[in-house]
Amino acid sequence: FFSLIYSVIVIFLTWVLYKLSALIGLTGNLYLNRFGSFAGKLHNQLKVFGKSLSTRLPSVFQQIPWGVIVVTITAGVVSWYFSNDLFKHIPRVNDEGIYLFQAKVFASGRWFVPPPEPAECFKYLGIWWPDRIFSYYTFGHSLILALGFLTNLLHFLPAMATALAVMFTVLVSREIYQSRFTAITAGFLLTLSPLFMLLGGSYMSHTTSTAANMMFLFFLIRADKKSSKLLAAPAGMTLGAAIAIRPVTAIIFALLPLASMLFRKITRKRLALFAVFTIACILVAMT
Repeated sequence: FFSLIYSVIVIFLTWVLYKLSALIGLTGNLYLNRFGSFAGKLHNQLKVFGKSLSTRLPSVFQQIPWGVIVVTITAGVVSWYFSNDLFKHIPRVNDEGIYLFQAKVFASGRWFVPPPEPAECFKYLGIWWPDRIFSYYTFGHSLILALGFLTNLLHFLPAMATALAVMFTVLVSREIYQSRFTAITAGFLLTLSPLFMLLGGSYMSHTTSTAANMMFLFFLIRADKKSSKLLAAPAGMTLGAAIAIRPVTAIIFALLPLASMLFRKITRKRLALFAVFTIACILVAMT
């Protein structure tokens, strides 16, 4: 009975939203052309201002990608605010504790440790065997956190990973759209995302996964444009790192660009490599 009532409510709300969208569409079209012309003029003015400013700077400063630097630093500062001022570097969910526990084990030079006492207080930390406990997450993110423990930079790692993710988002956008304005806008929009910044202030693996995936995509695009095997190596290494951090996310992320490269020019070598990648994906999914 309640499911039926819920379905009726959903259908009614869908109809209301449809009517509202039609009404908004009628009124919105009146202002769309005005806004489009205004945005175009603003973009042109910014380009003219940027060119006039760059001509006044020394040649050394003209070669520095100031937009990328500003967006990257902004993302790092915002992430640091969430990590330091809001969360106080304290894990808020069990997953953060699991990653930190695994990182502490790695930092001690071991893959697993004997079960801690009292056992009731540590049951959520991983998989328990009679003589050992180890995490059920893949090792990539915890290895990065282990470096933080070893170098006493653990508190800075979330902000660094967030800044790296935003920086390579800007670089990938510039490679795809060939527009600095679009690239900088993409970086600022990602920085304005509350979800991304909240995760960026935690010890969760989402920001390190995003950074690794965007690095893979950047090097893949560059390697494809330049037909460079040298650039293909870091693309493969960053994809491997992304799989070690969050396997399913990395596989889904890499599937489309790799399939696009394959079907654009099909060769036996590419088919073989794609088959190996597919088998590897199946094995990862089975784990």
